[in-house]
Amino acid sequence: MKRYVFSLVLVAAMLFAFMACNGNAATPSNQANTPTDAEIEAAYQRAEEAYAWFEREVLPSDWEDQIEDENGWIYTRVDHESISTLADLQAHLHDIFTAEVVSGMFDRSGSNYREFHGVLYTLGGERGWNITAGEETHEIIRESDNRIIYRITADILDWDTLETVVDTEVHEFVYELIDGQWLFSNFNLTR
Repeated sequence: MKRYVFSLVLVAAMLFAFMACNGNAATPSNQANTPTDAEIEAAYQRAEEAYAWFEREVLPSDWEDQIEDENGWIYTRVDHESISTLADLQAHLHDIFTAEVVSGMFDRSGSNYREFHGVLYTLGGERGWNITAGEETHEIIRESDNRIIYRITADILDWDTLETVVDTEVHEFVYELIDGQWLFSNFNLTR
């Protein structure tokens, strides 16, 4: 019996050592939490939509419900299924981006959103798209169990024709596991 237990322990130790040497040792806190390519793509789409609310357009709003602020600016009530207060908007963003990215978004364009009487309103204004942005290719690079690079290579079109590719630019967005949550730690719009 002692020989059986000793053999079992020895085999288990050798198996563990073999897995560790090959980099296959299980790390349940990471591998079970690593997103699939489809989940990463969905996270990028969600991040792009939310980031655009600060850089390109604002959240959808009800133009029938308007409030004028103390400076004469007209705000319209945000019309979104899950975002109706400033706290909702911040929680939504913190579910996608690190605190530093969210802070930067509000520093640049946060005044587009104000809360009046406990309800979120927005100062309208479309800022348009980058019309010289052409086709994009997307690539997912898994640097580790905790860090993924979402790389976009975008064609830059000639300003006069908007057809001829004159250059490319590469955008790399870091998607990483921080305190048990996958977040983008840098972001910008590619279009």
